[in-house]
Amino acid sequence: QAAAQGHAEAAEQAGIAFMEGYGTPQNDARAAPLLRQAAEAGRPRAQNAYGVLLSLGRGGLAQDNAAATAWYRRAAAQDFAQGQSNLCHNYLFGEGVERNEAEAFRLCTLAATKERASALDLLGWMYQNGLGTAKDLPQAFRHYERAARLGWANSQNNLGFMYENGWGVGRDTQQALYWYRQAAAQGNPWAEWNLGRMHQDGVGVPADQATAVEHFRRAARGGHPQSQEKHRQVGVTW
Repeated sequence: QAAAQGHAEAAEQAGIAFMEGYGTPQNDARAAPLLRQAAEAGRPRAQNAYGVLLSLGRGGLAQDNAAATAWYRRAAAQDFAQGQSNLCHNYLFGEGVERNEAEAFRLCTLAATKERASALDLLGWMYQNGLGTAKDLPQAFRHYERAARLGWANSQNNLGFMYENGWGVGRDTQQALYWYRQAAAQGNPWAEWNLGRMHQDGVGVPADQATAVEHFRRAARGGHPQSQEKHRQVGVTW
């Protein structure tokens, strides 16, 4: 049994390496069978990673959110934080499972105790919008701030928005700019859009249309739908 578990651990490590490109060229097709082997042997990190491949339809696997959810649930049952966070996400948005905001909140709360940035970000969203819990903007701010300081780009952008609008914290356009820039440096297109708005309207910075246009263009390249539509309306490529 110990030998079998040793093989499972090795398969898990190799699968993660291929999936993430750690020390080897990234290769989902090679990652998938290794992760499946380790997942079936009960390795929670592999269970979560295999679920990710299924959710995205990578590695030659058919996209299957229900199957991904089942693997996240197995990882979460072993107290694996990212499995709890991914299962929280699926319950919150009804991906592969019936939507259940209360269960999403419970799972993300568990993962957040382990400082899992993705769970902190989702908790911020739930507190901001009253999903699975009472609406509480100061709590939303605190959760976004924790995730932002862990480097989570989506929370950095959301934290900037909280500062810009004075939600759950005193309004501070300089802090808004700082956090938008942190998120934009990681390629977050919503942060690029927000920086474009601030430069266009002169919020916290002198109005600068050329800089605004460049941020809007980066946002469009990153897939931001409003920015893409704005470019299409004026017949400009990005």
